[in-house]
Amino acid sequence: MNDTPRVPGVFRELMLLKVVELKSLIRDLKLQFGNGIRSATRKADMCDNITAFLLAQINRQAVVDVINDHLPYGHRLFLDENSNVLAGYQRPYAATISAIPEAHSSVPTTAAPATTTAAATTSMITNPSFKSSPFYSPVQRLAGPVICPIVSHTCSVRTLAFTLNNAQPSDYEIRVFCAAAMATAPSALEFPQVSELHINGSTGHIAANQLRGIKNTPGTVHAANITRWCNQPGSNQVQLIYAKTEKQYVATVELVKVHPVEELIQQMIDQQSVSKDDILTSFREQQANADIQLQFETLSLKCPLSCSRITLPCRSRNCRHAQCFDGVAYMRMNEQTPTWKCPVCNSPIPYQDLIVDGFFKDLLVNSSDSIQSVRINPSGELQHEFTVKEEESDGEAYEDEQEQTSSSAPVLSSSGGDSTEQSLPTGTTTTTTAATTATTTTTSTIPAHNSNNRPVVMVDLTLSDNE
Repeated sequence: MNDTPRVPGVFRELMLLKVVELKSLIRDLKLQFGNGIRSATRKADMCDNITAFLLAQINRQAVVDVINDHLPYGHRLFLDENSNVLAGYQRPYAATISAIPEAHSSVPTTAAPATTTAAATTSMITNPSFKSSPFYSPVQRLAGPVICPIVSHTCSVRTLAFTLNNAQPSDYEIRVFCAAAMATAPSALEFPQVSELHINGSTGHIAANQLRGIKNTPGTVHAANITRWCNQPGSNQVQLIYAKTEKQYVATVELVKVHPVEELIQQMIDQQSVSKDDILTSFREQQANADIQLQFETLSLKCPLSCSRITLPCRSRNCRHAQCFDGVAYMRMNEQTPTWKCPVCNSPIPYQDLIVDGFFKDLLVNSSDSIQSVRINPSGELQHEFTVKEEESDGEAYEDEQEQTSSSAPVLSSSGGDSTEQSLPTGTTTTTTAATTATTTTTSTIPAHNSNNRPVVMVDLTLSDNE
């Protein structure tokens, strides 16, 4: 039982949190200040233990800052001039919980074309690392890191502030990075599913749908580009507003060097090309070690992504298929949504594993634009080329053959002098023997549906006059 007197305002604010959120708060307090806080199972006891721990600290402001990071948006604790703990409610957007003090000074740097100020955060994660992207490389951290605690039933705001002393070159951008706080480093980029960014108040806004990647798939979203809304030079403030999270996140603002697609394509051609002879050698080795021997493989000269003729044949150095896709289309697609998956076999293909296929490139050079696909044997030798007309004619010939097979021989019915074409009745059969090659015909009659009710005689027109 805790003997510390209950502070009504503090207890009321802490009771707003769920049990899982209180456990997260206690865990953060233990990580930062040691194991001086008692454990409990009841919600009220947890709140009392947190209050007792707060009142026992000399530097209460540091503990208050951690608690405020977990309270619902607009609710926070204060210290008066005598370090007494007070509780209050802020009008939303009237003030934000900032990880960086209001007063800060610029720190010049010579290693990058930007200068920045960022005070130390209260997070236990001091230097998060994020998975790299070929489209940009971090140069300097401008703000953060700041921890985004678990929030279940309300929204929360985290603020990152920085100052730029000069305008940035056109090939530099300012981006917001975010990832799960407990993920394995380097962490895949991932924003909370319900989140948005506000840059310099109402100047800039990035909606939630622009921060979402593929659901439950970290790494399928890029760092948010906020360059056009930043004051260069000048002070800047970025607010990350989020809600309904089941895990903690960590966010930073970084200055990055941009690598356009054209530069990456040229780098692939210069450094990641594999010659035709090397490709053919790998084909032979692969076929020699295969359990099932393939007679041939058909390769499409159209890209499965752009549905147009391949211009830069690429595939992964780890893929076992010979089919390629267009490298430019692949890079453009991942520039929008970084899935980095092979469009042929769906295997992961990071940028560094891409190769420019010299064998497939030779097929494209030696094939006219009318050629849509080619057939090669296991050794890579060309067997046949298919054009659009050939494929269409093959399909039409097959359809004609099916129609001829399913259609029956026409016969004539006599009724009142009129001739009518009808299908052969089931009572008529034709049998051919190999010895005599003679044809035996069985003729049957069926009642005719006319006014005289005369029988209709079925005549086989295949018989000759002599027969």
